[in-house]
Order: sequence, then C-alpha cells, then structure tokens
Amino acid sequence: MLTYVLNSVKMIFQLILYSFSLFSFFVNFFFLCCNFLIPWLAIGIVLMIIATKFVKLRDPDREIIDELLACNAKQEENQDVPSCLEFAIANKGGVFDVPENSIAALKQCLEKNCRNVLLDLSLTKCNKLVILNKQTLEKAGIQEPIQQLTLDSLKEFNPVENHALAQQFQSEKILTLDELLEINVKMHLKLYLLTTNCSNKMLEALKEAIRKHEKFVKQVVLVTTSPFIVYQLRKQFPNLICGLWMDKTTLAKNSYLFKTSAILMAIYMAIFRNIISPVIGIKVVIIHKDEFNAHISALWRSVGIRPIVYTVNSPNEKRYFQQVVKTQYLTDSLRSEPQVIFKAKIR
Repeated sequence: MLTYVLNSVKMIFQLILYSFSLFSFFVNFFFLCCNFLIPWLAIGIVLMIIATKFVKLRDPDREIIDELLACNAKQEENQDVPSCLEFAIANKGGVFDVPENSIAALKQCLEKNCRNVLLDLSLTKCNKLVILNKQTLEKAGIQEPIQQLTLDSLKEFNPVENHALAQQFQSEKILTLDELLEINVKMHLKLYLLTTNCSNKMLEALKEAIRKHEKFVKQVVLVTTSPFIVYQLRKQFPNLICGLWMDKTTLAKNSYLFKTSAILMAIYMAIFRNIISPVIGIKVVIIHKDEFNAHISALWRSVGIRPIVYTVNSPNEKRYFQQVVKTQYLTDSLRSEPQVIFKAKIR
C-alpha cells in the first residue's frame, strides 16, 4: 500500500514538473517572437507597402468608371415602367425567370429596366470565347468540361430547351463573346463577365478579344477568381475595370487553415484588401451575403473598391441591401425586386 502511494505521489510530481517545463517553453517562445519575429514582420510589411508604390497599376479613367459602375436611378416619367433597378445585377440574366446566358435573358433585363447583368464567360477547345456555364451543359447530360469541347460541336446545342420555362421561349444558339458585344451595341447593358478559367489560354484569348473590340473596356466589367489574371490584363489594358469573385480565390483553397485561426484570417484579408487589391487595380469585389455586413462594406469602400453580394432573391433581403447597407447584389430573379412588386400591386 505504501509503495502504491509513493508511486502515485511520484507520478503527480513528474506531471507537475513536465507541466511547468512546457509552460516555460511557451513563455520563452512567446518572448522570442515578441523580441525578434514581430519587429521583423512589421518591418517586412512596411517594406512591402513601400514596394507596392512602384508596382501599383494606375486606375481606369474616371469617365469609364462612372459609365460602368455609377448608379443611375432616375424615376421614369412613364409610371407604367419601373424605375431603373440600380441595385440589382441579373445573375446569368435572371436564371429563375429566363434561360441563363441567353438573348431572352438580355431582353428581359431591358424590359425590367435592369442595366446590370452578369454572364458566364468560358473558353472552348478551339480557343473561342463563349457565353456558357457548365451547369447548362450538365442539364442536357453533357458532362465534358467546356474547354474540351469545340465551338462546332456546340453549334446545334440549344441552351433554352432544358430550362424550366423553356416552352415560353424560342430556341437559341450559344452566344459567342463577339456576338454578345455586337448585340450590346444597341442594348447598352453593363456586362459583368465572370470567368473561373485561369489558364494561360484564357489569358491570351481575353487579350485578343480586348484588342479586337475597341469598346470592350466601355461595356464590360471582367470578373475573375485570379488576381494574377487581373494584374496581367490591366498591365496591358489599364482602362479595363476588373472585379474579383472572393469565393474561389486562394482563400478557398486554404479554407481549413483560415477557419482554424481568426488571426490568420484577419491578417490575410487585411493584406489582400489594403495591398494586393489596390496594387492590381480591382474596382469590384463580389462576396457571399453570409460573409458580408456594414463593417465589411466600409472596409472595402475605404480603399476604393465596391462590394457586391451574392445571391439575393428574397424581396425582404433586397430591401435590406437597398435601404440599409446600400449595396448592389446579384439576383436570380428580377420579378422579386421590391420596385417591380410594388408597381404590380398598384396596378
């Protein structure tokens, strides 16, 4: 019995001793960080900020920024026509109401007086830029990625027939970027083109398209998931307005690391928002509505970047973003816009 008690006391003593040793190690490590690592980290950040002044790309001309990003909500003299839907950006043209990425979707935007529309931009195997999303192909049972299909193989594809309201619309063919820009000469829509393809082929195809179409920079806000693509394009075309889709950047690739450390997340976002984004000249950032609030909006606006949230479909949510945080949003339906519903009730 006495031996058992002595062994227990010895184990407790060793546990306390090891605990103090571990505590001492962390104290010493913290002391080392405070005296050596943190000052060098601060110096590194300061040097980085100074370096950005030499590599920072110039902003697009104010005239182009005002033309594409300024909100013009003027009440129409004709009360039968809803006022301009300045806050709404029709996602894929309003995919709940019309076939996505279609001419019918563009016409709906004009009818609803919504000048802002986001469309999907993809690259085919033959290096042709098309207005198409992979989900549209998957609905038709086509599982191959768009970059493995040629434009000729898609000529007979009808993007309308697999939509829930297909019977209400005429058959269409897939739009190419050239056709879209030609159509938009008469429509005068503000086109947000989203591409998730960050390959060198896509980069070269975009450069060629911008060189080919003189008014590309006056019609299009290019939204991508790659800061590298933005930097390379804006270095050659400084008047191009670019946006970043935050959900699929490098942050998403390292989501586990950032979710486990709020400090790392805050540091990363501060560097990205205050250094990287201004350097490459981003003017728009698209953020998920669950990760957005008035404070986040103020932080982005303080560095000259307009936040846009996605995807907002409820009329009450739309009223909140219009009246409280005064922020534009992507929506899948223009029928649920408060202005449209209010007009309908009056009638």
